[in-house]
Amino acid sequence: EFPPEYAEMQRKNVSQRRRIALLRGAAMERAVNDVGAVFVQHEQALLSGTLSEDLLELCHPDLGWGVQSAKQLARERIFQNERKAKLEIGAYTTLGILLEAFIGAAHELHHTGQSSFKHQRVLALIGENTPLPSWTLYDSYRRMLDFIGGMTDHYAVDLAQEMGGRLRGD
Repeated sequence: EFPPEYAEMQRKNVSQRRRIALLRGAAMERAVNDVGAVFVQHEQALLSGTLSEDLLELCHPDLGWGVQSAKQLARERIFQNERKAKLEIGAYTTLGILLEAFIGAAHELHHTGQSSFKHQRVLALIGENTPLPSWTLYDSYRRMLDFIGGMTDHYAVDLAQEMGGRLRGD
């Protein structure tokens, strides 16, 4: 069944993209309502850990079919996508560069109480949140991981590229 406004959108030659967005929104609303109702119906069993079925199995069969179809599509077309693979490789490279720099700086500071010029520059990026030489290595590493984890993707990529020798504008 289509949302009531879908027929009017077709009649007015509204773009396919907008009509699909309407259908997607309606499907999501229906899915959320169905899962929510099933959750409330089985709340005690869910919270006590005694529910033996998957929550989706208890929903309308169309919902389970839709979720399984979406998962299959994701496996076949999204997870296997060449562009996605390249982005993942880039993300691993970015994280590797950042972890090597920041964890290396924390390690040196912890074990020697000092920092080389390079590691001083790395620690300067953290500013007042730089770990102290007296901290445990664990706490110093956590501070570095918190800093890296708080970066936006764009900032992390830019910083890793600059650390790797590529300057802006190259």
